[in-house]
Amino acid sequence: MKSKFAELLRQEVTKRIIATLLALLAILASAAWMQAKTAIFSILFSSLSKEFFATLSLLESLLLLISFVLYLLTRDPWRNYDFDDKTGVWYHRKTGLRICPSCKTKGIKSPMRDNESSWICLVKECRTSIGKPDHPTPPRPRLIRRESRWPIWPL
Repeated sequence: MKSKFAELLRQEVTKRIIATLLALLAILASAAWMQAKTAIFSILFSSLSKEFFATLSLLESLLLLISFVLYLLTRDPWRNYDFDDKTGVWYHRKTGLRICPSCKTKGIKSPMRDNESSWICLVKECRTSIGKPDHPTPPRPRLIRRESRWPIWPL
């Protein structure tokens, strides 16, 4: 079980690193293009046509758009959430809203309702209940067996 989790985690981290490096490469390429364009303009300004400058501007805008899209794709949607080791629940850093860990594995940000002794997931199919560590669970009542007043007849 742990090896499967470790493999999934390794794959996810690898994907994120590759996407981040691609975004960084696009941003660096855009910056290098700006420097090269400035140098080219200073040398060849008089001999180039307006169509060439329009093409360069369009290419620059395209590089900027690609780098912005890559940035949006590499952002972590869970960047504002922290994991509480004591309770086993994810919570929002600013609001303190608790998120169901079972639903988080499915990619759902499901809030948990605060009860007296536990937190309960609000998703109908999940309904995960996680007990609060500061609130002890009450002991279960013991069943007391009594003698039946009905006679049991042998068959």
